Amino acid sequence: MRASKAHSTIHTLLFWGVLVMVFLLGGSLQIFGLITNTVLTVSIILLIMVTIIISSIYNGKLRYAKWYLWATASAAILIVSASYAQKDLLYSVASVLNVLTPWAILIFVLITIRKLDSRQIFRYFLFISALQLPVIFLQRISYEHISQIATQRVEYIDIGFGTFFLKADHSLGFFLLCMVVYVLFSPSSKMSGIERCSWLVLWTLTIFSINSKISHLLFLVVISFFLFSKLIGISGVKYLMLFLAVVIITILPLQFQIMDPLHQLDLQYSSLKDHDTIPRWGPLIIFLYEPVSWIGNGPFSYYDPISKQWGLMGGHSQWYSLYYDYGLLGFLVLGSLVVFTAISAHHRSKGEPVFIYCALVIAYGLVTQFLNDLAILLAYFLFLFINWGQKAKMRETNNQLFRIRYSAPSLTGY
Repeated sequence: MRASKAHSTIHTLLFWGVLVMVFLLGGSLQIFGLITNTVLTVSIILLIMVTIIISSIYNGKLRYAKWYLWATASAAILIVSASYAQKDLLYSVASVLNVLTPWAILIFVLITIRKLDSRQIFRYFLFISALQLPVIFLQRISYEHISQIATQRVEYIDIGFGTFFLKADHSLGFFLLCMVVYVLFSPSSKMSGIERCSWLVLWTLTIFSINSKISHLLFLVVISFFLFSKLIGISGVKYLMLFLAVVIITILPLQFQIMDPLHQLDLQYSSLKDHDTIPRWGPLIIFLYEPVSWIGNGPFSYYDPISKQWGLMGGHSQWYSLYYDYGLLGFLVLGSLVVFTAISAHHRSKGEPVFIYCALVIAYGLVTQFLNDLAILLAYFLFLFINWGQKAKMRETNNQLFRIRYSAPSLTGY
């Protein structure tokens, strides 16, 4: 019993330590030159891996086998792609982080969340979110000093990451949007109207103070969706989306005749291939025009972090890099983690806005590499499964009451 309690305590302390390092202290350590992003990320992942191994040994069984299967299939695709492209061993090993990082974060959250109270996690997130606006203000006014002591080059446009990792404005935006979604849509959010409005005002100011355009856009989309759902109901929103889909399908053939998209695609492709730097939507045109790539060009062909060279300059998009590096198979298998985790959470947490979180991750995947982003992964998985801990505690309490009730000695014989 004591061993079990000690194991649970250590596990919980490690969990909070990881959250503090990712959401609160990591950026400061990088600013003052104490550690780099890569070293910090790898160190945290190794710590999480050790925690997972100890937990598996202690419990004597392998939990969440389907996610182990996903990791195995993903790693196999990465190895095949690297072998086919004849990449160096260093690239093959480094590419495993694209699988190891999200898998480790997911398993870590799943085995820890059951031991915690969801209200504690949410209160911690409220505390973190409240810090961001004043920290961003301080970063703005002290930019010159930060740019001199930071471990990597920091432009003024990069300032606005708050307490998150250096240049992680997209991560901060995603975290704040998850807070907005939870407060507006989750039935587990127990806030008064005044509290909710106060926090929404703070988060709105914070989101529009960072240099993440997609965060600004998605915030407006989330608020619009919420207002529509209140005006016409969730079922009304579904019917509206169905109506828009019918309109698009009806108009699309006419647009094809007027615009001649195949000819336009040909012109766009020819133009894009003649330039080294292309717009953010450029890779999509190239992928549509060229034959389907099944296993890709090998790890880090889209962008090589070692040589700092771009194979296809189209922005830091996770979806572009997955397809370009690992082909359609890698794109579907590695990308499926986002959707399958949302489906799994939906089965256990009815009424929670899990698919809104999922849609946010998919959208952010157009502008950032989230498979190696600890803040995005932790925020995503924690918000997906945030109520598992509370429900697990309720089940455990009910089981204990059941055992006490039926194991107590009967008084009828006396």
